[in-house]
This record gives sequence, structure tokens and C-alpha cells, in this order.
Amino acid sequence: MADEPPQANSEAPGAQRAITWETIFFAVWLYKKYIALFVGAATLVAIIFSLLATPLYTSRTSILPELSKEKALGLAGLSSLAEATGIGLGEAPISRLYPMIVRSERILRPVIYHKYSTKKHTEPADLAEYWGITSDNKNREFESGLSKLRRRMDIVYDARLGTISIEIRMEEPQLAADVANQIAAELDDYTRTKRRTNATLQREFIEQRMKEVEEQLGRSEMALKEFRERNRRIIDSPQLMLEQERLAREVQINSTVFIELKKQLEVAKIEEIKNIPIINVLDVARPAVVRSSPKRARTAVVTLLLSLALAVTVAGFVDHGSKAIRTLLSNLRDHPPPSAAKPLAKVEEKEKA
Repeated sequence: MADEPPQANSEAPGAQRAITWETIFFAVWLYKKYIALFVGAATLVAIIFSLLATPLYTSRTSILPELSKEKALGLAGLSSLAEATGIGLGEAPISRLYPMIVRSERILRPVIYHKYSTKKHTEPADLAEYWGITSDNKNREFESGLSKLRRRMDIVYDARLGTISIEIRMEEPQLAADVANQIAAELDDYTRTKRRTNATLQREFIEQRMKEVEEQLGRSEMALKEFRERNRRIIDSPQLMLEQERLAREVQINSTVFIELKKQLEVAKIEEIKNIPIINVLDVARPAVVRSSPKRARTAVVTLLLSLALAVTVAGFVDHGSKAIRTLLSNLRDHPPPSAAKPLAKVEEKEKA
């Protein structure tokens, strides 16, 4: 025989029964076996899932990229004439672009195909081999590896400090640290290569511009020389003096531009062969001591609480709904509508007969 809940206060027939703590208590008491079964099953499933889930370990590295393009290229101290010629490099907060650069294929492709020492393989293997996603179609293989690596990656950019944190979750602690450090190395290699490429383009542009300015300087100097040879006495002629000043000014401007370009050419040559790191690694990724997921205890507790709340809520609504339906049927039987009064009377007469 089913357990009977304590008797609640009697209600007037037809009264609307509201959901209160008292009604919830009686509903829980009435359906306690079903609630316990549901909560136990849900918690058991969550525990089994957390036990079967692949344990992951998180490693984190923090980097501080150069915030100034001018500092990165070592062109501080040059005059503003460089900007006027279209080759100047102003201050630019480029660190905000690094999260997008880190997630790009340019950085992650060499990370995926880098050889790592793992417990799963006796020989160093890349991530595609480690995850078992090797395929004859290299594009499909790379896309699968790229998608999985991006899911295992979290990038946090601190706009106030300008720092970038890269977190990697892998099946092995040492592998997670190696992948995070490899990403930082690839990012540094990319920025260094980009800087050298920009320095090479700058050098080529400056050399081309110097040839043009040198030709202009030679023509202006020749024009001034010829003018002075033709006009030995110009002190009595304001027009000739004005023409001489114009030619001398042209020589001075071309000479100034040539000197500035010569300075920048020497700097560009130095930058072209410079090989210093641009990415400053603040924290090198280290192997994690404990796993980051799955958190089995927390999963079990959260599942238990959520399933219990769901079961109690459903029991309360079911109990309230069933009693509301019984009350409605009782009211219809005791006070039928006028259209149904005669058929009900005939039925009662037949039953009496």
C-alpha cells in the first residue's frame, strides 16, 4: 500500500488551490519514490559520464607584445619628414590584433604539425597523429585538427595592461605546456619575420626614393651652377637675385630630403638583419599538477541539485494539476450546465428504473 501523506486542511468545494510551500511538501511526500528514483538516476548518469570523459590538463602562458610599432622597428628619433614622404611609422596599439593572429591558420598550422613527445606514442608525433585524425585528404585532416585545437584554446586579452594569456587544454600535462609554448614561439617567429619583411620593403622603397631625390638634387645643383655662370653680377638686379634664391632653396630642400633618406636607409639596413625577439614571454607554460576537467565532484553535486529542483517542480505542478482536474469534474457533476441538465436527469431516471 502506498504511503499516505499527512492530511492537509480541508478546502471548500470549488475553491482555487494555489501552489504554496505546503502543497509542494505534500506533493514531494506523495511522489517521493519517483523523485528519489529520478534524482538518483540523473546523478548516476552524470558520474558515469564524468568517469568516462577524457581528462584534460590546462597550461597557460602570458606574453607581452610590443605595443608600439615605432619601438618594434627601432625607428624612434627620426624626424617627421619620414611621415611626409609616406614611410613614417607612428604609434599604433597593435597588441589588440594578437588574439586574432594567434587563432589564425598561419600560426596554428605549424603548431599542429610540430612533433611532440607524448606518452601515447613512442616516437614524436604531431597533433593530427596524436588525435588520430590522419587522412589521405590533407586539407580535411588539417581542418579537423584546426577545429579541435581552437576548441581546446582560450585567449584572454587584457586591454588595460596589454598582455595576452593563452590557455591550452590537452590530454597530457606536458603536451599542454609544449603546445602553449610552441604557440608563443610561432607568434614570435611570425612577428619577427613580418618585421624583417617590412624592413626589406622599406629599404627598397628608400633606395628607390634616394635615386629619384639624387637625380633631382643633381639637376637643381646644375641649374644653380649654370645660372651663376651666366650671371656674374646680380646684385644690381632684384629679379636675378630672386631667381638665385629660388634655385638655392631648391638645392637645399633636395639636399635635406636626401640626407634624411640616407639616415633612414642605414636604419632600415640594420633592422633588416636584426633578429631580436618581439614577443616578451612573461610566464612560460608549465605542466599542470591536477586536471582541469572533468570536475567530477562538482558535476555530481550540480546534477543532484538541478535534478532535485526539477523533480520537485514537476511533482508540485502534477499534484496541483491533478487536484484541479478532480475539483473541476466534481463541480460539473454537482452543478451541471443547463444544456446538460436534461440528459443527466434522463440518465439518472434510467438508472433508478
